[in-house]
Amino acid sequence: MPVNMEPVNFTRFKEPSSIRNVALLLTTRCPLSCRYCFLNRTQPDMPEDVLKKSIDLLFTSPEKKVELQFFGGEPLMRFDLIQKALYYAGQRKRATGKRITYLLTTNGLLLDEEKIGFLTREKVEIMVSIDGARLTQLKNRPMIGGNKEYFNTVLRNIGLLNKHKARYFVSMVVLSEDIPLMRKNIDFLIKKGIRRIWIAYALGQKYSRQDFLGYITELGFLLKSVHGHTARIINFDVDCEPVFYCPQISITASGSIYIGCALVLERAYPELNRIFYFGKLDDCKDLTALKMTKGKQAAIIRRYARSLHQKFMHILYMGIAAEFLYKFNHLRQEYSLFEKQPRAQSIHAGWYRSFGKVSLMIGPGMREDVLKKSIDMLFTSSQESFELEFSGAEPLAHFEMIKAALSYVQQKKKSSRKQVSCTLVTGGLFLDEDKINFLLRHRVLCLLKIGGGIHASVKNIAFKRQISGLIKLLKKNGSDFGVIQDVPFLHLEGFEEDISFLIKQGVRKIRFSYDPGILYDASSVACALVSLFKISRDLYFRKGVSILNCGIPGVFGAASTDITVDGQGKVYLCGNLVFSKRFRRLKEASLIGDVGWLRHNKIFLCDLDTALLRVINVYKRGSRKKEIVVNSLMREELFREFFHSEMYFPIKQPGCKEARCLI
Repeated sequence: MPVNMEPVNFTRFKEPSSIRNVALLLTTRCPLSCRYCFLNRTQPDMPEDVLKKSIDLLFTSPEKKVELQFFGGEPLMRFDLIQKALYYAGQRKRATGKRITYLLTTNGLLLDEEKIGFLTREKVEIMVSIDGARLTQLKNRPMIGGNKEYFNTVLRNIGLLNKHKARYFVSMVVLSEDIPLMRKNIDFLIKKGIRRIWIAYALGQKYSRQDFLGYITELGFLLKSVHGHTARIINFDVDCEPVFYCPQISITASGSIYIGCALVLERAYPELNRIFYFGKLDDCKDLTALKMTKGKQAAIIRRYARSLHQKFMHILYMGIAAEFLYKFNHLRQEYSLFEKQPRAQSIHAGWYRSFGKVSLMIGPGMREDVLKKSIDMLFTSSQESFELEFSGAEPLAHFEMIKAALSYVQQKKKSSRKQVSCTLVTGGLFLDEDKINFLLRHRVLCLLKIGGGIHASVKNIAFKRQISGLIKLLKKNGSDFGVIQDVPFLHLEGFEEDISFLIKQGVRKIRFSYDPGILYDASSVACALVSLFKISRDLYFRKGVSILNCGIPGVFGAASTDITVDGQGKVYLCGNLVFSKRFRRLKEASLIGDVGWLRHNKIFLCDLDTALLRVINVYKRGSRKKEIVVNSLMREELFREFFHSEMYFPIKQPGCKEARCLI
């Protein structure tokens, strides 16, 4: 990792600092026999003393607001226990001053006027499990004994929920064969008056790659056409994916405590049951002792249950994609609010007090005094380490400028304790042994820029030979080199093959990038991140490849605290999108002055929100260019979240042979 690339704490999507919910398995009995349910139905119901101890444990949470969940089986088969739990939790609420919410999971069959009235008065939110229209429901959730008319009772009870204005939503589980029917099933539920829907995949089922792609595509469609219009798809409002890594606490009737999603309780997966068993209720006095991050859950699964790795990879892929669909929607709402009320909504709470990188757009007409002033400006940064990048159409075509800049950097370093790393971004056309040796002596990282993904040209033998020749030349002379590989959002087929080709040629450093000037929909972004996940886990953990994005703030898109200096000495506050010929007005909005007078760090006291708002407001609302700019900003944040996530890229400790993570 270059010296200036410090790990970044991405705070927009923080995990909860402590546990605030407990789920009680009141009973394993149920009148239905769902295809994807593997609970052991022979277990006894929860005794009243276990019920009260579980609630006592919940109220040890340091959170001011806690949640109690009832699930099964069918928890309404023990409605008496639910009543006792609500009464006792109310007592604990008054004694502690905490707020509490309730969630009941039910198949809806045992609901009636009396129960709904009671649950509504007690402000219990109800989750009703319905998988869609009649044929889908009866196929996935048959009743024991074969009675097919029970579905009419469930729908009648939905009407009662609407009548009482109960707070409820429907959970719709989608099996692989139901993916093509998702829109039809959602339409059916909406026509029945259901306005809040949670779409789930069955954790115990297998899904193919095609299933995964179809599922995410359908979710993306629903995000665009249904969510917020005719109904709310709860997946896009709540951060609870991947479900496989759910930090939930479940307590069984016997008082056993498990950490993780309900899958850990199913008899079909004894490995998970053993791994995430915490202990007995009597042995746990404080809920904070059960806190486990998603990254730690991933590490435990990798260490102790390797057999699950392949079996459930596509389930994990679906969870990752769903997670980033949620975050995409979350960011879209935040940017919309920020644009309307910038003083009320902060996007980047920070300042341009320092900068970690200056990019010099080396080209014809660049003067040596511009180079020196740019480097002087870089050394005014308050950071102790930073990066100087040479970029442009082809900086090696102006190699004398690069030599002059590197010589001046050496002079500056003699009178400063600061560390500077240098990077050259090149297409490789002007590379030769003399240039490579010079760059090697000055410890310059040489990054080959491979356009829009080589998969479009990988069949072209001449192109393939050109790439191979450049890499061989760099390897032969011992150069420190890597590649910048664009992620082809809209054409992911062959992306893995592209990366494999580069690795076979000897590439050991990769920086992933993308074209910021194209508008991508949410499902394309989510699928691309899953593709990166699959590729990166192989590169990062098995092949010893350094992924240069890890730990780098603001690599992507338009919103970056890095600064760029062009050949005329003009200084800009944003990234690649600014220099696209299609976005000339964006370039004007990002200009902060001339390098000749921007010599001191105080000039960067412009806050990030102000700079960002200026960029967003360049184009009219509703215009395609405006959509592209905001879309690029959101993608930057999602990529930064991905490459800085403990779950996906945990920091490798010195001397540790393998980072403990699922990937």
